[in-house]
Amino acid sequence: MPRKRPISWPMILELFRRSSAGKRAVKRHMRKVEPCKWIFRGRSGSFTLVEAIVAMSIMAIGVTGILGSFTSALVGAAVAEDYAKASLLLQQVLTQVRAGAITPYDVNQGTFSGEARFAWSVSFTESDIDYLYRVDVIVAWRKAGRTHNLKSTTYQYCNPFALPVVM
Repeated sequence: MPRKRPISWPMILELFRRSSAGKRAVKRHMRKVEPCKWIFRGRSGSFTLVEAIVAMSIMAIGVTGILGSFTSALVGAAVAEDYAKASLLLQQVLTQVRAGAITPYDVNQGTFSGEARFAWSVSFTESDIDYLYRVDVIVAWRKAGRTHNLKSTTYQYCNPFALPVVM
């Protein structure tokens, strides 16, 4: 008697699928299972609550970073404006020193008439050569409780016998 091969479960399932009754049963079973499969996989065409929360948190972090960079850019622009204004005022004081309106024999500090928060000071230091002075001009201002200053150094010949220039 010939030996029969043992039947395994995959073979039984394959035979059942090939039969017409088996095909109908599989189709009926898939119709019942199909809606559940979509629910558990989360593929209904919309986002889940977790996906929406993660997306909103990523957007919040991105928007916060962008707004932070805008505010720091505005602060930087205000500081740059103050330094540009201080540079122009420093050039004005240096022009007065070169014209002889400010000499080592005068009071060498003050404020500007149009810009009251900016103050200037000039210090003259004698060098080894007679009447040649090292001139340090400082323009200082306060903003947000902090003192800023801009300094320039040059040399100036000051003749003590010259008449003072009034500007």
